[in-house]
Amino acid sequence: MSIKIYLPTEYFYLKRTCNLYGQLHISEDNVVVYYVMDVDSYKPDSDSNKMRFLGAILCNDSFADSSYCRSHDMILCFTYTKDSPNISLIFTGITPERLKPIKLILYDQEIVRSLVVKGQNTLNHWTREGHDECDFYMLAHLVQPKPDVCSNSAGLSFYGSRPLSLLANMPMQLLENIIGNTFVNSIITHTIIINQLYSLLKVLEGSPIGLKLNIHLNNFFLDCFKYHIELWSTFLDLIEPIVRQIFLAIGAFGCFGLTYQIALLADLISIVGLHAHCFYVYTKVLNNVELKGLSVLWQVVRGNRYNILRNRTEAHNYMNRQLYLATIFFSAILFLFPTTLVYYIVFATLKALTSATLAILDFIRRKLLNFPIDIFLKYFRKGFNEIDSLRVLDIPLQKQLVFTHRNSEILIFVYKLQV
Repeated sequence: MSIKIYLPTEYFYLKRTCNLYGQLHISEDNVVVYYVMDVDSYKPDSDSNKMRFLGAILCNDSFADSSYCRSHDMILCFTYTKDSPNISLIFTGITPERLKPIKLILYDQEIVRSLVVKGQNTLNHWTREGHDECDFYMLAHLVQPKPDVCSNSAGLSFYGSRPLSLLANMPMQLLENIIGNTFVNSIITHTIIINQLYSLLKVLEGSPIGLKLNIHLNNFFLDCFKYHIELWSTFLDLIEPIVRQIFLAIGAFGCFGLTYQIALLADLISIVGLHAHCFYVYTKVLNNVELKGLSVLWQVVRGNRYNILRNRTEAHNYMNRQLYLATIFFSAILFLFPTTLVYYIVFATLKALTSATLAILDFIRRKLLNFPIDIFLKYFRKGFNEIDSLRVLDIPLQKQLVFTHRNSEILIFVYKLQV
C-alpha cells in the first residue's frame, strides 16, 4: 500500500499557517491519493461537493504530536521551519501497516486546469486507463474553478478546435478549386494520358535510341496497343460524365480531411492509368514466354535435356528434324526478343512510375493520419494540454524528506508535473 499526495507547487514552499482543502481517494489497489487544491480561500458554500477539509500547514514550533491532528479532524498535516525551504509531511490520517515510499507530486494549477475534462466521459475513462492516468484526470476534474466545468470545457474545446475546423475545411475548398482547374479536368477527360501514350508509341516506332527493332513485330505491337488505347478512350468517354459527377459528389465530403482527398486522387490515377497497367501485363507475359522458350531451346540446340528423375541436365541424342526445328525457333525467338524486351522495359518503367506515385500518395496519407496536428496546435496556443504531453520530473532537494511511521523512516520522493 502506498500514498500519493498532489500538492500545488506554491504550497510546497509556503511559510505560514493555513488550512488545506481538497479530496481523498482510495483506489482499488489500495493506493491512498490526497488531492490538495486550496488553502484558506476555500468557501464551503460554493464547491462543497468537490472539496473537503484535509488538514493544515503548521509551524513546527506550534505542533505537538499526532493527537493534535486527530483532535482537529485532520487527515493530512505539514509543518514548516524557518531554516527549511520547503514544508515536511508529519501526519496522515490513513496510514497502512506496511507503507511504501510516499510520492509527493507538485503541480501547477493553470496547467492542470487546461486539461479538458468532459464530464461523464472522463469518469468512465478512469476505469479503463491506468491508475496514474486516472489520478491526472481526477486532478484535472477537481481543480476546475466551477462546478459547470463540463459546459466550460465544451466551450473551450470548441474554441480550441476552431483552427482544426479551418484546416478540415481547407481540403474542401482546395478540391473545389482543383476540380475547376484545366489540368485536373484534362486528367478526368483522359486527354493528357491518351496523348502521352500516343507520343510514347510514336517514339517506339522505328528505331528508338538507335535500337534496331523487328519491323513486323513492332508494327503488330503498335497496332494492338493503339487499338487498346482507342478502346479504352471510348470507354472513358462513356463513363466520363458519371465519374465527374461521382467525384464532385464525393468531394462534398471534404470535411473528412486532406487524407480523404489524397485517397480520391490515388483512385483517379488508378482508373485513368488502367490501360497502361494492361500493357505492362501483356509485355511481361510475352517477355517471360520468350525467356522460357529461349532457355528450353538453348538446351535442345546444345544437345542436352533436363532429367526430371535425376534432377540434372544430361546429354541426349535428338533426331535431325528436332534439331532443325529447334534451331529455327531459337533463331526466330532470339531475333524477336529485343523488340519484346524494349516494350517490356518501357511499360515496366511506366508501371513503376505509376506505382511509385501511388505509394508516395499512400505514404503522405498515412503520415498525415498519424501526424498529431491537433497536439501541435494546442501546444502552440499554450491553452490546452493532453494527458500524454504531461511529464513527471524528479525534483532534487537539499535534504531528503522522510516520514516517521511506527518508529521507522519512510522516504518521500518529490516530483513535479510539467508539459
